[in-house]
Amino acid sequence: MGRALRTAREARGLSQEQLALASGYSRYYVGLLEQGRRNATVLALFRLGRVLELAPSELLRRAEALVTHIPDRDTGEGEEAG
Repeated sequence: MGRALRTAREARGLSQEQLALASGYSRYYVGLLEQGRRNATVLALFRLGRVLELAPSELLRRAEALVTHIPDRDTGEGEEAG
């Protein structure tokens, strides 16, 4: 999800700070999402999508297209997904 979010943000010409302010989140949280260190909630997908002018389902579709490996739930090991 992080790469998809960053790509969509950059395509709109927005900084992390601008996306954060417009969506009601902190720049730190947006950064964590983009780094794959946090998972976006459904509410976050709606808020971020609204600012990026993308449906939440489109953000997920873009993330799905980038997935190469799903990390193991128990260990958290593996390449970060989307």
